[in-house]
Amino acid sequence: MLSQDPREYERGIPQAVAAHQLVHAGVTLHPGEMIEYIITNAAAKIPAERAAAYARLPSDWCYDVDRYTLMLRRAVDTLLAPFRAATAQSRILAPAEPRTGEALS
Repeated sequence: MLSQDPREYERGIPQAVAAHQLVHAGVTLHPGEMIEYIITNAAAKIPAERAAAYARLPSDWCYDVDRYTLMLRRAVDTLLAPFRAATAQSRILAPAEPRTGEALS
C-alpha cells in the first residue's frame, strides 16, 4: 500500500520503484492505494532494478529468490514465536524429571 504520493518517495524501496514505473506509464496513484509488484533484485545499486510493477512485468522478468526466502523465514518465525514461547514457558514450569536412582518425594 502506498503511504504517500509516489513523487514523495525518496528511497528506492520496492513499492516506490513500482509506483514510479506505473506513474511513468500514465497511471494515476494516490496514497492508500494498493499496488502489486515483484522484488526483482533487492540489492541492486540502481533503484529502478529492485522491483517491477506487476502490471508492467517485462517478458524476461525474474524474482529475487534470496529476498523472498528471507521474507518467508521472517514470516514463519513470526507465526511460530507464540508456540516457541509457550514451549519454553512449559519447560520452565514443568516439574523436573527425577534422575536415575533418585526417589520421588
